[in-house]
Amino acid sequence: MGFLDKFRKRKEEPTSYSVPTAPYAKQPFELTVSATKDGRSQLEFVDHQSDDLKQFYDVTRLIINGNPINVNGHTVYDCDIAWYGSTDAIYFGPRGEELGRRNDFKNILTEIDMGRIQTDRNYCQYVMRQLLNRKRVLSYLEKGLTDSPDIPCGKYVGGVRYLENGNLEKFFSVDVGKIAHSSSEMKSMRAMHRSEQEAKRARQIAKNRAEIQRLQSEINHLSDR
Repeated sequence: MGFLDKFRKRKEEPTSYSVPTAPYAKQPFELTVSATKDGRSQLEFVDHQSDDLKQFYDVTRLIINGNPINVNGHTVYDCDIAWYGSTDAIYFGPRGEELGRRNDFKNILTEIDMGRIQTDRNYCQYVMRQLLNRKRVLSYLEKGLTDSPDIPCGKYVGGVRYLENGNLEKFFSVDVGKIAHSSSEMKSMRAMHRSEQEAKRARQIAKNRAEIQRLQSEINHLSDR
């Protein structure tokens, strides 16, 4: 055996082991602050802990329409809100306008601290996950289209505040809800909603009558045989 053959046959023994490390865990959420094409402030909250099977969305898009409004001593923001999936395709209309869930906005009034939402992570995720939860917001907007709901709210959905013990909670200012609900805008929206519902019922009645006539005609035809 030659001198080099000894080295060729010797197996190299590892001197250390590299333990694979798990990838860095994703943050619970991401918040992006930007401006829309027309200069309004926009917040996009991407929730990495969302339950897609229940919510069907993981992004909350909030656009602030101008400065806050003072309603009976309460600081209230007028906002447009939409909910969509981060993997949703972006749809364009015939004129190049963006469509889809990310642009399916609902107009709301809310008492939230726009400065704190960008600097306080606990506050931010509580607002986006609890206060502005899609199901919750839509339930308030539905009440706003009712003349005498259990909670007069119009487009107002409440706010979030800290308690003395450091916990967060949702709140609803009844006086703001009553003022919002009795506004001329909401009265017009409710009148329009009633007209749309009446027209829908009339169309359904006409459809049902046509179907009854069709079935009666078939019965008569079979009876004549």
